[in-house]
Amino acid sequence: MKIGIDIDDTVMNTFDIIEEAARYFDKYFLENKGYQDITKYDFHERFYWTSEEKKAFFNYFRKNKLYLKAKPKGDALYYLEKLYNEGYEIYFLTRRKKDEKLDILSITKNDLISKGFKFTDCYIGLSKKGEACKNLGIDVFIDDAVIQIEDVNNYGIKTILIDNWYNKEYKGLRAKNFQEIYNIIRKWNNAR
Repeated sequence: MKIGIDIDDTVMNTFDIIEEAARYFDKYFLENKGYQDITKYDFHERFYWTSEEKKAFFNYFRKNKLYLKAKPKGDALYYLEKLYNEGYEIYFLTRRKKDEKLDILSITKNDLISKGFKFTDCYIGLSKKGEACKNLGIDVFIDDAVIQIEDVNNYGIKTILIDNWYNKEYKGLRAKNFQEIYNIIRKWNNAR
């Protein structure tokens, strides 16, 4: 069975790193434009930033490799290793963008390996993951982003949303942690 998994805020605690960097960027590069609505996840709604400022921030974030500070989320490492050792294929599928000056793919793979993740392969630059999941023959996809879950669902692929504060509106299948995900995947695999 092939499992597709997002990285940021699915298996890695990236949000806190992004938030800290965003406050720094806002203060020192944008002269304290500040929060528009701190309860929002999307940066257009969260900060008083233009599209260009948001783009500049993520370029700053990428070039400084700040995502390397993120730590594995909860029990993700333990249960993904368990699945991998049981013969499941693990594919990481991320929106992390390619960069002309940095080899983001190698940096991402090396970061995952250094943090103990075992996986079959990793793909970057996927703004929508449904088509990639279809092309890879993914059986189950896990993400924290509702838009990605819905896109993958459109291809008839089973999905599990990892629960987070910003995705409570989603009514489909969700899991609070990777122990729940592990149990769901094992159940689906046994029913095949």
